[in-house]
Amino acid sequence: RICYIAPYDHKTCAAGENICYLKAWCDAWCSSRGKKLEFGCAATCPTVKPGVDISCCDTDNCNPHPKL
Repeated sequence: RICYIAPYDHKTCAAGENICYLKAWCDAWCSSRGKKLEFGCAATCPTVKPGVDISCCDTDNCNPHPKL
């Protein structure tokens, strides 16, 4: 699997990591900078705390930056 790890960078995931994910959450600067984003690979879709949005997918490069 190939997943984004930053808005323009992607990598080949480790063996067994077949899920791409994109986490989004607000911090103190959310109103001016927007949500913080975390991209990556995982074996399963990560569990998140309340207030954190996550989307998981299982095709190459399926976790792009939402505004690009």
